Amino acid sequence: MKALIYDLENMLKKVMEQEAKTGEQTSILFIMDLYGLQYNAQLLEILQGPFPAIVTFMSEHYEEIIQCFLIVNAPLFMSAIWTIVSPFLSTRTKNKVKILGSNWKDEILEMVIPNVLPSSWNIPGQDPIFLANIPSCLPCLPDFYYKGDLLNNTTEVLWVSPGKTGCIDIKVIKNSLLKWTFEADGHFAFAMFFTEDCTERSGSKVIYPVIKKIPGPTYVPLQDSIVSQHAGIYKFWFSNEHAWLHTLKVRYEIDIMTVENG
Repeated sequence: MKALIYDLENMLKKVMEQEAKTGEQTSILFIMDLYGLQYNAQLLEILQGPFPAIVTFMSEHYEEIIQCFLIVNAPLFMSAIWTIVSPFLSTRTKNKVKILGSNWKDEILEMVIPNVLPSSWNIPGQDPIFLANIPSCLPCLPDFYYKGDLLNNTTEVLWVSPGKTGCIDIKVIKNSLLKWTFEADGHFAFAMFFTEDCTERSGSKVIYPVIKKIPGPTYVPLQDSIVSQHAGIYKFWFSNEHAWLHTLKVRYEIDIMTVENG
């Protein structure tokens, strides 16, 4: 989710720059290459957990800049994937999804110029059609899996009752590096706000976008950092409003460091 937010924000910035340059509306075309996708327990876990959260977040914040989603190399079990995924999509987002058939290489050239399509799609021994040198994803080997060493037994804990929200208020000075690590034992929502006065109930500024559902328990703690642009109170907001019985346990570490000028 963290990587996706940064990617989407960068794409939004480029869209706005292009629109300012040309005076015309600009949009993004997503291509999802599902080559090698396997139907197993890990895939089902992703489709029922992190994937709906990602799709919901994209639909709420970035739907306007996305022209369509093109799916290529769709596996034979694509209909099963669509059955699981489609209920989480808005009608507008569903209409933007295009699953290309076995002739997808010809179909995609009707929509996208070959200069920006990955050269890995070319057939060895034939004249190259796709010209972009786009690195392929590297496999994540088990040796690099998270081993549980980011948080320890002295970590602070925030308890959030069912149907409630909880907040961690951190007072910082200007130009401070605010770093955080946290994990939760269930589904939750998260956001970060800033206010100059901790007694104010309104007027808080959103610092980190509201993510309405982060699947839990978190297998890997979430980490990030920002540099404070103003002195004041930074509020780490957690929501357990969806829960009826479960009390959310959030383990966290928050560090503040001074950033030297220049």
